[in-house]
Amino acid sequence: MKHRSIVILVLILLVIFISSFLLISCSGKEKVSKTVKPTPEVPSPAKDTESGTNISNSSADSGSGTAKDESDKTTAIPASDEVKLDKIQQLFAKEGFQIPKNELASIDFQLEDLEGNKRSLSSFKGKVVFLNFWATWCPPCRAEIASMEKLYKRLKGKGLEIIGVDLQEDKKLVRDFVNEYKMTYTVLLDTTGRVGQIYGARSIPTSYIIDRNGMIMARTIGGRQWDTEEIHNLFNEILKK
Repeated sequence: MKHRSIVILVLILLVIFISSFLLISCSGKEKVSKTVKPTPEVPSPAKDTESGTNISNSSADSGSGTAKDESDKTTAIPASDEVKLDKIQQLFAKEGFQIPKNELASIDFQLEDLEGNKRSLSSFKGKVVFLNFWATWCPPCRAEIASMEKLYKRLKGKGLEIIGVDLQEDKKLVRDFVNEYKMTYTVLLDTTGRVGQIYGARSIPTSYIIDRNGMIMARTIGGRQWDTEEIHNLFNEILKK
């Protein structure tokens, strides 16, 4: 009888222990569930608001390299609403160009042309330079070539020089494209993308207008028609200086 009582007592103590353990376990789970915060939503990447073709996306599709972002001394061209504009600057602003608030010198570079000759930007000093960063795979670049050719043929005798800097493409591919599109202005090959990086050409086409003394007058991003009367009048005013 005494033995039986001991067994019953042990069983009661075991039940009490197990019940206490379960209560503690449930309480712990409840506390954890109340303190765990939901995972915050990952923000979506910012969208590129500039016109033109984004180099990173398009060059990856075409198999060409991607230019890395780096500090850029030539493309920080702020809006000039608070600056008194001269006649030429007013014409630029009317056509939607970006104008430097202060004097901004172009950065010299040297690249090969399609014949393998080394050409530097400074070698064109004394002419008004239309510096255009482009690539054969870029739709807005292709769309503006015909109007650039018309502008060049109309004004090259007055001192206009167009330099098309192709970004990171094979020489044969570019030469075949130039022949197909009957491009007669200067085309240089930026095979590493280094010059495009210096001039901040993250979207193309990106174009700079540089005066006879090598100073940047204006910049525009995205394709446009270059053979309008307004653009011709603008360049005629520049070429008078």
